[in-house]
Amino acid sequence: MSVAAESETATTVRIMLDSGEVSVSQSLRQLAFTVRSIHCDAVEALATAPDASPIGSRDGHVDRLAAMIDRSVSRGMADLREVDALGTTRPALFESWTAMRELCRFREAAAEVGRAAASLDGPPAEPRLKTRRDVGRAVREVVADGVSVALGDAGANVARAALEGLRRIRDELDALDRAGADAAELRRASRALRRTADRGGDVTEIGLRRAVRRREPIRDREPGPANR
Repeated sequence: MSVAAESETATTVRIMLDSGEVSVSQSLRQLAFTVRSIHCDAVEALATAPDASPIGSRDGHVDRLAAMIDRSVSRGMADLREVDALGTTRPALFESWTAMRELCRFREAAAEVGRAAASLDGPPAEPRLKTRRDVGRAVREVVADGVSVALGDAGANVARAALEGLRRIRDELDALDRAGADAAELRRASRALRRTADRGGDVTEIGLRRAVRRREPIRDREPGPANR
């Protein structure tokens, strides 16, 4: 990894990819970081209504990472010796592949947010902008937690908390829909934000399935005295 450009406000990092040196889990972490970065820029673009989508060349980086994961998983599914060389198991490889697919779908929905921002005549009113920023930030946290659980870096409790947060996100998006009166392009951005939330939930569900496979306890919280 090397710094390609740096200023007072931003640093551009170039990540060199070598499928012989980068593990599936490392590739998935890089993929999750990249798609969250794309999502952040797409949501922030709503504040500026740019002339073009802000996604830029990172689409190609996402495709390369996804292809690396796909190749490694395909080899592992075909040859157990390859699984041993990767230091993993076939179920874990399949979970990583499924998470990769959902992260790519997350990228596609984030790109739609960026395209909607580019089609706006001007930025939305501050309250509406703040709500979408808050939703976007919460969605990215769900994705980060979901990937951590899918890779075994965090447990089922983190996945459950992420899914609870996802319910709150959907409630906020429902409230935006009920409020109406938004421009068509802003409604389009909200629909795309909802799709990113759905993809984040799918990644988290993959993590929960991994937790089940590892026989982690997955139960709803016992009701407290106030809830009985």
